[in-house]
Amino acid sequence: MKLRVLAKERHTVAAYVKERIDDHGNVTKQECRYYDQRESLCATNRKHEQDCTKVQQTMDRYAASGFVRLPSDQLKSVTSPQNDIYEFKRGRVRAYCFIDEESVIVVTCCLLKKDKPDKKEIEHARKVKTEYFSAKAADNIEYI
Repeated sequence: MKLRVLAKERHTVAAYVKERIDDHGNVTKQECRYYDQRESLCATNRKHEQDCTKVQQTMDRYAASGFVRLPSDQLKSVTSPQNDIYEFKRGRVRAYCFIDEESVIVVTCCLLKKDKPDKKEIEHARKVKTEYFSAKAADNIEYI
C-alpha cells in the first residue's frame, strides 16, 4: 500500500494512493482520490479553495502537535457510536480519514459538506482502513 505524505513532523498525515495494475503485474497508474477531489473543489470556487487550504493547515497543526492543539470542531467523528471514521473540516470542505494509534492519520477523500455524512465515502474509508491495517501487519506500507 502506498500513502502520499501530506504533513509530517511528530505525527504523519497521509493520503491513500490506489495503484492500477495491468495483466502483467505492472503499475499503470497511481490515483490519489483525496488530491483529485481536492483539485476539483479548488477549481470550482475560490471559497472552496480557501477552505481546502484551511483543511491542510489543520492537518499541518495535527502533524506538529497531535490532538493537543487541535480544536475539536476541526476533527470529529462522523460515525457514531463506532467512532472509526473522522473528518477534518473547515467551512464546507470535509476530508474523511481514520486514525492509527494517534500517530498516523490516513485521509481517504475530500468533499463538500452535505446534510448527512456521505455513506459511500464512509464505506470507502472503512475499506481503505481494512486494507491499511492488513498492509501494516505485513509491513507493506510505503510513504511517498
